[in-house]
Amino acid sequence: DLNRRIFQFLFPTGDNRSTTLGTALLKAKIAQTMTTNFCSPTGDLEPCDRPKKYLLFGDPAGVIVGPNRQVRITEVPDTLDRGTLVTVRGEVLRADSTRDESFQGAIDLLVQDQLDTRRAFTYRGGGIGSPYDMPGATIYNGRATVTAGLFEATFVVPVSLRGGPSGRLRAYVAGGGVEAVGAVQPLPIGGLDADAPVDTTAPTIVINAPGGGLSSGESLTISIEDDNGINLTRLFEFRSIILTFLDESELERFRADVTDDFAYDAGSYRRGVVETRVPSLPKGSYTVRITATDNFNNRGEARLPVSVGGGGGEGSITNLLALPNPFQETTEITFELAAVPASVRVLVYSVSGRKVRDWTFTGKAGENRLGWDGRDAEGDPVSNGVYLVKVAARPADGGDEIDLIEPIVRLR
Repeated sequence: DLNRRIFQFLFPTGDNRSTTLGTALLKAKIAQTMTTNFCSPTGDLEPCDRPKKYLLFGDPAGVIVGPNRQVRITEVPDTLDRGTLVTVRGEVLRADSTRDESFQGAIDLLVQDQLDTRRAFTYRGGGIGSPYDMPGATIYNGRATVTAGLFEATFVVPVSLRGGPSGRLRAYVAGGGVEAVGAVQPLPIGGLDADAPVDTTAPTIVINAPGGGLSSGESLTISIEDDNGINLTRLFEFRSIILTFLDESELERFRADVTDDFAYDAGSYRRGVVETRVPSLPKGSYTVRITATDNFNNRGEARLPVSVGGGGGEGSITNLLALPNPFQETTEITFELAAVPASVRVLVYSVSGRKVRDWTFTGKAGENRLGWDGRDAEGDPVSNGVYLVKVAARPADGGDEIDLIEPIVRLR
């Protein structure tokens, strides 16, 4: 209930878009203190201080600004049947609901399966908890070109989905001072189309590692292509894109689901690229293995022998962590540097960009550790909230500076 009230105050009806995050939370807390079923298990109206225990991890002065355009979907099937080739058309509208014929750019489309309804169980008051919805599996996540305010996108609906009446399509445009959103929901997901084609061909996968040399932390790209598109549903591991590094004994030394790192080429539903990073591994010989499935459940695999440790990534930073996180009084910041020692700066910023604390020292190859007592440069304890830890390293040979940023939470 408190979350719903926060959203009601953040997005009021009408044109008022100036409510800050802090104001919305304050109003929601005040309203919630007189709400049934929040403070008293019996449902009696009873003011209480429980809402005071909810904190905002962020800048209370932050404002969520609404888009200045709208996306209208003009053509989409009433039901997305599995195994079918679907075309979606739409337009970008001005504030007066007329098409913005001057807009040229790109639009991101996300199509998702039936909502996954779950329930938060609780023993309070003898109830069984409140249901909540999680987004459904990804059917398509790609980009289309917008010309004179018009766009068209095509994709294949996977044959294996949960299905149901509450799928959805979301569209987002950003660039050139224009921001626009639109959606179709609910969007029913139907059964297998009787005229769906027969497909027994697995995706084509190419691991891009020129020269066969990789370094921990450097970029790794994998191209995947299939006439019926790539399965992004992540319904079990079989329908995910899995990256594995095997040692010379064929033992797994690293395994990760990189489905979220896949992006279709602009305007394509057949070909895309996974962009990820080489994991932190000891120097040596490995085999990179990538597996992916198409929308008709044909699974493909590619392997490539590589040498990890050479190349241009000697100054990479990996495994930046703070333990514990959230922390009360003190925490330890840890990170790993690749083989070449570096001059290192560790900085802590507030979410508004204010520098809170910084340290400079000579890093070492491997794991580096730094303790933080939760105080700023003047020695005063920092307040509760979210902070950003930035590690910046410059290799000893004078190469370009690299950095890595992770959030950390102070909670007393």
